Amino acid sequence: MIAHKRGQWHTTSSQSLQEQLFYIDSDELIRNVSKQDERRKGEEKILSQFPHLKIIYEEDLLSSRSHQETSDRIFCYLDVTSAPVSTKLVRTGSDQLSNYISNYDEIDRKIRQTQYAHLLDLS
Repeated sequence: MIAHKRGQWHTTSSQSLQEQLFYIDSDELIRNVSKQDERRKGEEKILSQFPHLKIIYEEDLLSSRSHQETSDRIFCYLDVTSAPVSTKLVRTGSDQLSNYISNYDEIDRKIRQTQYAHLLDLS
């Protein structure tokens, strides 16, 4: 939602993003998380019928140090020769969402009252 409000999903190390606070409607956020969760469950159900390699952004790509290892797993899965990988893209934010969300305390409080409370403790 921050990228949407910011109008920028990607950046390179040579670009700088202006740090600013955004108001996020907590009810809309919870609805969006619920929709994403339903899509994830549907995708898992469909993919369970096919051989596939599961890649999870937070585990496999969030840290640039894991890019080559993750790519090597993909190359191996596809049975192709490994190659060096690199990107000029960098993360557009930090793990501290309170740096970007003006009503972070409200969101934290509301999400902790839902089935998604565990997501707040992943960092």
